[in-house]
Amino acid sequence: MTAPGARLYDATGRSVSERKASKHTKIEGPFVAHLYEMLKSPAYRALSLTAHRILTRLEIEHGDHSAYLNGHLVCTYTDFQWHGARRNSITMALRELEALGFIEIVEHGRAGNREYRRPSIYRLTFLSADACKPTHEWRRIKTDAEAAEAIAKARKIGGDGSQKPPKRGGK
Repeated sequence: MTAPGARLYDATGRSVSERKASKHTKIEGPFVAHLYEMLKSPAYRALSLTAHRILTRLEIEHGDHSAYLNGHLVCTYTDFQWHGARRNSITMALRELEALGFIEIVEHGRAGNREYRRPSIYRLTFLSADACKPTHEWRRIKTDAEAAEAIAKARKIGGDGSQKPPKRGGK
């Protein structure tokens, strides 16, 4: 006698019946897939908490549009704030995500009044976009040292270290 749900085998040892799918293995509703390789990568491990929050917010934006608008994801700083990121940490976290290859800023937005204001447009590199395969730019980071170097470079003003920060204050 066999247990319910157990597989049956023939004389050669091959399975002769299909196992019924468990109700616990089905995914209910929309989701964003992360490769196991990506979760174990040095680039992913190097992400700050704010960068994780921003990445999650961009994934939510992707899901809100039925997973069809990657490369046209619009998120404002206010959207990132509502998801738990501190406003003064958002710029650095976006630079970090771009330097490590998880996002691409397709079009930089700008602040302004009414018709001059534009939000930035993003693309998640680990998801397909417009019938194109994912680019997985995070794979170029092979070691923890490379990830730390990419983050340090991104933290400098302008991302390449060529600009000096503006002087603040009076005389």
